[in-house]
Amino acid sequence: MSIWQSIPVDEALDMLQFWVDANWPMTEREAAELSSGIAWTQDQDGWVSNDRFGLSFPDVEGIGPADDPVKRIMLTLTDHEKHITDDFARFIADRFAEYVDGTSLNPRSTCGRRTRSGPRERAAGGTGLGGVHDTTAACHS
Repeated sequence: MSIWQSIPVDEALDMLQFWVDANWPMTEREAAELSSGIAWTQDQDGWVSNDRFGLSFPDVEGIGPADDPVKRIMLTLTDHEKHITDDFARFIADRFAEYVDGTSLNPRSTCGRRTRSGPRERAAGGTGLGGVHDTTAACHS
């Protein structure tokens, strides 16, 4: 069992599809209100979090209390680590592969995915993924 948390592939794809299927365009405030449909929560200031999975960084970027149009919605799919170990790099690589496999098997998925990475320094005997911090998903308008 891993000490790090991640959103299961099917649930991540369902969340992304929720936004793909939404009635666009919308404001950040409208998106924040709509986000309760996938059990995201708002704080007293209107900022949105995805707290269901116990991630170390549950904040959702791109939606909140503003009346500006939504340009993107970005959420973290895995825990975040400031200091990368080989074990964490393997965890991220494995999760990323699962997300890629999940989207390739799911023709309805139209959102992109990427890894957020820092400097790609190869430690002696390391995985070569030493700069990977977490896996994120993003939908852009």
